[in-house]
Amino acid sequence: MKFRKIRREDIETCLNWYNYYIENSTATFETIPLSLEEFTSRIEQITSRYPWIVMETEEGIVGYAYLSPFMTRSAYDWTAEVSLYLDQKQRYHGYGKRLFEEIIRIAEEEGYRNLISVITSENTPSISMHHALGFVKSGEYPAFGYKDGRWLGVSCYTKVINEAVDISHSPFSAKWSIDA
Repeated sequence: MKFRKIRREDIETCLNWYNYYIENSTATFETIPLSLEEFTSRIEQITSRYPWIVMETEEGIVGYAYLSPFMTRSAYDWTAEVSLYLDQKQRYHGYGKRLFEEIIRIAEEEGYRNLISVITSENTPSISMHHALGFVKSGEYPAFGYKDGRWLGVSCYTKVINEAVDISHSPFSAKWSIDA
């Protein structure tokens, strides 16, 4: 197993996984599947400043994780939101935790201070993983999104990863841009 930057040839596979979660779960509050163009544009925008990685096994890629802006105002530059999605057939093998540990390691190395995840309140596997990795629940918004014919809440989980951050430079790096 190895971790690497996302490549163009990975995008369609990652999109298929994400669209599966849009259509079959409440893990994301998106309700309309994305096109390849929309998803590619999203990845290009994110990787212009933030890391987006995939986990690869002998069988190919099995999941992806990325950082993105928590808020757009510059005072938040040292805080990043974490997102992670697995091939739905690869869940419950420990891949999610290993992928999450790697994106946390990268965030620490890049100089972020805080990480945040916004999780659907009923997503107990994700909540358990966040607790296991030292995240704490720091906010709850009941009935904040409407999906699948019902109102769903979200909870925020946060983790301080660097107490002493060097604020003399931004943590953003163009080195994460998609490889051709």
